[in-house]
Amino acid sequence: MTGTRTLRIALPWLHDAIASARAVNSLPPLESLRWLVGRGRTTPASDEEWRAWLLSVEPEVLAEFRRWPAGPCLAAATGADLDSAPAWGIAQPVHLVAGLDHVRLGPVADALPSDAEAEQLAATVRAHFAGDVLDLATYRDHAWLVRCVEPVDCSTHDPAALAGRDIHDYLPAGRDGARVRSRMNEIQMVLHEHPVNERRANTRAAPINAFWLWGFGAPESTPSRLGAIARWTLLADDLWLRTFWQIHGGAERPLGTAGSPDGDTLLAMTHPPTTEPAEALTEVDSSLLARVCQSLQDGSLHDVCLHDGARVHALDGHSRWRLWRRPAGSADL
Repeated sequence: MTGTRTLRIALPWLHDAIASARAVNSLPPLESLRWLVGRGRTTPASDEEWRAWLLSVEPEVLAEFRRWPAGPCLAAATGADLDSAPAWGIAQPVHLVAGLDHVRLGPVADALPSDAEAEQLAATVRAHFAGDVLDLATYRDHAWLVRCVEPVDCSTHDPAALAGRDIHDYLPAGRDGARVRSRMNEIQMVLHEHPVNERRANTRAAPINAFWLWGFGAPESTPSRLGAIARWTLLADDLWLRTFWQIHGGAERPLGTAGSPDGDTLLAMTHPPTTEPAEALTEVDSSLLARVCQSLQDGSLHDVCLHDGARVHALDGHSRWRLWRRPAGSADL
């Protein structure tokens, strides 16, 4: 974090991962997180979505973000003619897991197709829906841009936030929700026993048995550079944030890029690095959070805010001098 004065971090999965690991008595030591929580000030996260929290540091940027759903952001980032369709959306390949009385969504990372698999899946879906209101366009960052030939008015949920949850309460809703849900059901039937999934089964990879449709909307304006965005560098694995940042002229890099950014930074890791909670917690604590602790301790980092999905932990340049504060206990995480 060399050269970074202010850092805002969103790890929206962290709190749930801690709860899951604690429930099976596998909570790792988490020395870095305990130091951060012990030295900082903890408050409940507001009801606003974590992306809104991350961008609230710049009200101008947040206001613009609220005008740009995920679909139009991806369309603009891929160079699509925004006026060529009344609405744009995203089709995310996912793995649905059937239970006795429910269907839950598997981690998005478990259903990422190779480029060849993506081409085959898209060809099948396009052939089935030829001339329909939804058309798969560009494939980018493990998702398809969806071009809609008619307006689509429905509320949707980002699948990255739904891993392990019953999908019943998160399906598309609103005026056109039923129509979108119908298309999702049709896609499931088209993908059932698809050759791609037969091959994935042979290698014990999770089948891509559904496309999650989300992020529908039409852009309300033409993307332009935002003055307030220039102060920050974005490091994220989130498709929506990254494409929004790109089309508005912000400096962004994917997570895992070598080196640390100079200046103030927004960082978002939307899903854990591994599907096993204890392993994911250990990895993020010993890498990302350990670097944050070191930078606070050597004075190169001044202000840190960490959103863990339920609470916000805030630290400042004086945190390293609060020697009377011990690392947080297990119950405080």
